[in-house]
Amino acid sequence: MWKIASAAAMLLLYFFAAQSFGAEFLASKTSNKYHNPDCELVKQIKPARLIKFASPEEARKAGYIPCKYCKPLLSSKIKEEAAEDTKGGNYKEWFQKGYALSDSGDYQGAVDAFSKGININPHDAKTYYNRGLAYAKTGKQEQAIEDFNKVIDLNPRNTMAYSNRGVVYLSRKQYEKAIDDFNMAIELDPQYPWAYYNKSCLYSLKNEVNKSCKWLKKAMGAGYNNWNHIKTDTDLNNIRSSDCYKNLMSGR
Repeated sequence: MWKIASAAAMLLLYFFAAQSFGAEFLASKTSNKYHNPDCELVKQIKPARLIKFASPEEARKAGYIPCKYCKPLLSSKIKEEAAEDTKGGNYKEWFQKGYALSDSGDYQGAVDAFSKGININPHDAKTYYNRGLAYAKTGKQEQAIEDFNKVIDLNPRNTMAYSNRGVVYLSRKQYEKAIDDFNMAIELDPQYPWAYYNKSCLYSLKNEVNKSCKWLKKAMGAGYNNWNHIKTDTDLNNIRSSDCYKNLMSGR
C-alpha cells in the first residue's frame, strides 16, 4: 500500500527563520519553529531543508511558531490572533489531543479534537493537515481532500499536503489528479521520497512496469530504504517478476 504520511510527520512540514519585518524568516523541515536569519539555530539547518517566509504572518499561517531563543518580531495582527487562541480554549491543546488520539489509532476522536481546534483558530494549516490524515484513515475521502485543499490554500508550498492528497486521489483511481499532486510535491521538494514511491505504486497498479521501476529507483535515490515494505507492498506485485525490479532489489 502506498504511504500516507503519519500525523507525527506533520511536524516535519513547517520551518522558517526571521530577523525583522520586510526580511526573510527561516526554518527547517525538521522543526516547527521560525527564526531570525542570524539565529544560532539557523546555522544548523542544512541548505536542502531550508525554507523561507516573507513575513511572520506567512509563517504563522503555515503553522509555525517563533523561536524562543532569537524571538523574531511579531506583528500586531499576530498578537491579536494569539489572544484569540485563549477564547473557548487554546487551539494548541486541541491539536495535541488530536495528535495523541491519532497516534493511538482513534482517528474519529482525532477528527473531533482537530475540529475543535479549527473552530478556535481557522488559520492553522497543520491542524487541517492532521485532520485530513485522520479523515483519510476513517475512509472519509472527500473531507480529507477538502482539508488538504485548505492546507494548500494557507501554504501553497506544503509538500506533504500535495503528496497525501495525491494518495487519496490514487485510492479513488483518479490517476491523473494523483500524478499532478505527486509531481508538485517533487517540484517543491526533490528529496521527498514518498512522492517518488507513490508514483511507483501508481504505475505498478496501471501495469506500466518500466515507469514503476523508474520511480522506485528515484525513491531509493531520494533516501527511501524501507526494504521490507517494498517487498510486501501489494501495490508493487505487478513489477516483482520484472528484471528491473529484481535489479533494484538485488542485495537489499
